[in-house]
Amino acid sequence: MSRGLLRKLLGIFEAKTIPITSCSVLLCLAALLRMDGKGLVSFIIIILLCLRLTSCLLTDTSREEDSESEGFSAIDKEISKRLRYSSLDRITLSTGQERKGSSSHPLNLSSSCSVYSSSTDCVFNVTNNNNHKQYLILTRDTPLEGILSEFLTVKLGSKRLPYKGLYLRRMRPAEDEWTMIQPNEVISVSVDISSVYDMKAPGTYTIVYTGSLLYKHTDGLMQQSTVTYRFAPKATTAVHVQRRNGAALKTVGDIVEEYSTGRIRCIDVYRGVCKPLFDGFGSLAANVANTLQVHKTVYTYLDPAIASVDRDHSHYVRWFGARSTRNVERVRNIFKDIKTAITSGPFMYHYDGHHCLKRVLAYTWHRSRLIVLCPIQYKLPYIIHPYSQLNTLLHEMTHAVGYTIDIAYGVRKCLSLAKQSPSRAVENAANYGLYFITVLPVEYGIDSAGSYGEYRYITRGTVYVKYLNGELLCNYPKLIKHHWGSIPSKFEDGFDTILFLSDGSMYATAGDQYIHYKSMSDDSPTSGHINKLIRNLPTSFKSGFDSAALLHDKKFYFSRSSMYIRLSNGLPGTVDTGYPRQLQGQWGQLTDQFNERLDAMDSHEGRVCLFKNEKFICFDSTKYSIPNGKLRKTPQELYHHIGSISQC
Repeated sequence: MSRGLLRKLLGIFEAKTIPITSCSVLLCLAALLRMDGKGLVSFIIIILLCLRLTSCLLTDTSREEDSESEGFSAIDKEISKRLRYSSLDRITLSTGQERKGSSSHPLNLSSSCSVYSSSTDCVFNVTNNNNHKQYLILTRDTPLEGILSEFLTVKLGSKRLPYKGLYLRRMRPAEDEWTMIQPNEVISVSVDISSVYDMKAPGTYTIVYTGSLLYKHTDGLMQQSTVTYRFAPKATTAVHVQRRNGAALKTVGDIVEEYSTGRIRCIDVYRGVCKPLFDGFGSLAANVANTLQVHKTVYTYLDPAIASVDRDHSHYVRWFGARSTRNVERVRNIFKDIKTAITSGPFMYHYDGHHCLKRVLAYTWHRSRLIVLCPIQYKLPYIIHPYSQLNTLLHEMTHAVGYTIDIAYGVRKCLSLAKQSPSRAVENAANYGLYFITVLPVEYGIDSAGSYGEYRYITRGTVYVKYLNGELLCNYPKLIKHHWGSIPSKFEDGFDTILFLSDGSMYATAGDQYIHYKSMSDDSPTSGHINKLIRNLPTSFKSGFDSAALLHDKKFYFSRSSMYIRLSNGLPGTVDTGYPRQLQGQWGQLTDQFNERLDAMDSHEGRVCLFKNEKFICFDSTKYSIPNGKLRKTPQELYHHIGSISQC
């Protein structure tokens, strides 16, 4: 084995911009051993080196990812330190005359605060005033779990300070989130409220507890009351702050904002979406792929959600209550701001942060594009469910970009909030998530449509819906990525056209590529360039199609911008002589928006339908020859003509 040969191989690695890491050296040695032909011994050594190489490459990949993320894990640890709180301290009071809690409740909460050079520590005491009964208290959203939610109102003089802490999205409370308080017992905990409220300025601060305590009876064993009581104490305290070292008093929101500013840049845009960044996922490639797809699906839903605010009043009222100019504008602007954020710069997703506690799906901060996703998030359904991955991402984006807060969770509570307090419903993140996932995107424009027997498939962006005899099937929309077999990544982001053939096979196109299914049960479609599918394509059609359909005359039609072509000899096939032709004057007396470009076309149940934005036109192909330049039809709205998700 010569040194010259080793240098030559290392030079190849350098020429291909492969870093000369320990992995590269191992690969070189493996190649050299193989070249020297040492027989069985060399072969075994090569295998061992390759195994070591695989492990090393994974390690290097992880290191590169951590380097690109510029150390959010370290920032996460710093945040955790700022949110420190004392362990629960329990004291039993002497038994005496039974004391009454505030508002006839057996529990009471009091607070006192002290100012230090680098913190403002508040002690909260929860007292059981009953001499005989014990209770279970829900620690969530109270000081008993630290300051992980907005349960205080802090004012400097008359000015209310914004909360700059975490916004945790969680599932329903688990049993271990309830703690027992014995008769005459006091539970105390200390938290640093300056970690989430900016208290650097000198002056007098008023701190009011505005959260709730949820509790229920228990006998201390297995028996618990099925009734949960809500107690809203109004503990108030005040502290005077002199000028202090501001650097030591950064809120966790300040820390995240400083970390994000200037570091998160848009480096890749596809179909309008700035590709998000991923940090801390390591070898969990499936989680990265799922998050990317759900992120793109948020974008798919945004325009329909914005349109629904103005078009579907009943849907709006269901989730946000009575309409008012201010509230409608607030909802519309939050969705628009999220769209701007997704298209102008990337979100960063970090996996399994320090506060991924039990039942926590994700968390974020106001004024941030950083969202921490927890392992339990990946056990959720993708779209249609109150707790879905789509709901979680949109929920967190409303916090980060729209500055929403957490007032109520769950379908029942959010519906009640909308009915009783519309002004609060438009500030509640959970209402946006539930509104969002119950919008049907294809009611506001489609990308492709195709019919096969009694079934009709319609796509928009990353999702598709399926109809049977005109009725939308339950549990739709679904992600294309997970239900159309092994397809190229370009097709996961959406289909431009769908074509079903009489023999049960199917074609779909995306850009200049096509996929072909031999049957609807085929999970491994073939793929290729559309030039191989259709010969003699006009230049303007070589980059892809806007719409396609197999009509009653058994001929294929493809459109691109204001032109269309025809194939009479099947697929694969050749463009007919005399094409392309203008849409105008050939497909009925269409309005300008249809003549300029079609989004989709479809032949279904004796009708030929053309789609453009939120409108469609259908012609009766049993009575008329289609295309037919003499027909006149008034475009109809897709809305409520294409099914409704509420049917399920």
